[in-house]
Formats: sequence, structure tokens, C-alpha cells
Amino acid sequence: MRQLYTRKRLAGPFFQDWFDSVSGMSGWGDRDPFLGNYVGHPMQGAVAGYIQIQNDPRGMSLEFGRSPEYWKSRMRATAWSAAYSAQYELGPLSDASIGNSGQKKGTKGAVDLVITPVVGLGWMLTEDFLDKYVIRSLEQKTGAAA
Repeated sequence: MRQLYTRKRLAGPFFQDWFDSVSGMSGWGDRDPFLGNYVGHPMQGAVAGYIQIQNDPRGMSLEFGRSPEYWKSRMRATAWSAAYSAQYELGPLSDASIGNSGQKKGTKGAVDLVITPVVGLGWMLTEDFLDKYVIRSLEQKTGAAA
């Protein structure tokens, strides 16, 4: 159903529709299901963060811990995730510009801009912790360590 709605909306004036969509953002919620907002979007935030980490020579080999370098690396990844999320939600090639999400009141909120990078950071930290303290131990016990 959403694809049909989006296809119909593509025929409108691009810049005016985009402006209307972005200016229609209000409040916290966006009518998306709980799993989308609080599980799916944060997972995507973690993926975006790990793309940044993978391409950061200073951060790619750091493991979970208290070192300032580790935390700076993960903050850079969170900033990248926030930029990615903002572009996806509001940018020139976004949900707002192509799908006109937000033109209808209550369909664009701050939830995705906040939850995606912040809870995405939680996903990244959890994965880093598990990699260091659980996966490494399992690999050593099974002889699968690289």
C-alpha cells in the first residue's frame, strides 16, 4: 500500500513537496511500528556506524575498553550514523523528498533522528563487548581463533 502512495506522490512538484514534507515534521512519533523504530532503525544505525569504523584506520582495530581512542572512534561512528539518519529522513535523497513522508501530519517525527544513532551506538557497544568477552572465548575453546 505504501508503494502505491509513494508512486502517486512522485508526480508532484519535487522541491515544494520536499519542503512541505520536512516542515511537516512534528513531535516524537511517526506512526511506524515499535519494531521498526526501536529495533530496525537502531540496527541500521549500528550498520552505518560500522561502515564508518571499517573505513577509519584509527578505529577499525580497536576493541571494547576504556581507552579514549576506542570511545572517540565510536563517537565518530555515532556522528556518521546521525548524519546518515538525517540524510535518510530529511535530505535531498530521502524519505521526505522521494516518498513525501511528513506531508501528512504525524508521519514524520524526531524518533528516527534520535533513536537510530543513539540506540545504534548501544548495538555497536554490545557487539564490541560480546566480540571481546564472549566470541573470543568461544573461539579459543573450539580452536577457531584466527
